[in-house]
Amino acid sequence: MLRSLAALMVVLTPQATVAQTTGPSDPPAGLTWMVLNEINGDYFNRAEPMNHPPFVTDVPAGMISAVDVSHDGKADWLVDYSKGGRSSWCGTGGCLATLYVSDGDDYVMALDHQILEFDLQPDGLEVQVHHGDCVPDSNDCRYAFAWDADLRRLVERPTAAGSTLLAPGLTPVRAWLETPDIREDVPAEVASAWRVSRVTCPSMADAGFESRWGALRDTPDLNGDSRRDWVLDLPYPCDDQDGEPRSAPGFEVYLTSGEDAVEHAFRSQPEHWAAIDLSTTPATLIDNPPCGYVTPCSDRRLRWNGDTFVDD
Repeated sequence: MLRSLAALMVVLTPQATVAQTTGPSDPPAGLTWMVLNEINGDYFNRAEPMNHPPFVTDVPAGMISAVDVSHDGKADWLVDYSKGGRSSWCGTGGCLATLYVSDGDDYVMALDHQILEFDLQPDGLEVQVHHGDCVPDSNDCRYAFAWDADLRRLVERPTAAGSTLLAPGLTPVRAWLETPDIREDVPAEVASAWRVSRVTCPSMADAGFESRWGALRDTPDLNGDSRRDWVLDLPYPCDDQDGEPRSAPGFEVYLTSGEDAVEHAFRSQPEHWAAIDLSTTPATLIDNPPCGYVTPCSDRRLRWNGDTFVDD
């Protein structure tokens, strides 16, 4: 889990408000091993294994904290990488924070995101992230989540300030979006669409090829069946002969209805991006045009009428 942002010279430390538990003071051994492995591995160079700083044998104070998110009587665990003493975990968007929530005898990675500020509260979690993750762009970009024990994940909710807009690509756990792997809970039809959308292009760096994957994310319910739905941001096509990027192809929406049924419900125009508004139930789909999210850019607010998305 190495994240290379070493070129950034300034380490931004999140300001944290953490709801502590009365649970155990010692984190699980596997979590301690992971953190120490990441700290010591951050400067590891296989070509020069003898050239390294002193090995760290104790987790830095405050880097792993017991918190209470699931309210099941068992400690949850927050890893605050701003306390790890490595610039590679921090950047202009703050520092990495990873949250493991208890789930019976196991734990679920519920948050794994670079953040500027986080606040774990009795009824949920609110984080401040990079301004580019908000619609419209905001220097005080915040998202709020609550733990859903049935879904075994954090689910979106309005922030304390009343913000209900979810930006494209924003998800509590980013790792699975950045690799060709896919979660087991993705419906087969949606997973197939994600794989088929892959674009293979000549590599500009060498004589090989590169694969471009779309960004797949589940969203709050859009069609009123109380189940989460899916947005696929399609990957960019190959660059033109001069190496210039081509237009983004847009996004697709897949709606779930029942245990296995999935419906391809919407395909946007090129250079359009999806956002979700939580202020309605079911949530509202926003089809955002190329002008972006700034006023007076006109987007389309869409609701599901049982057969198709119509203007709201």
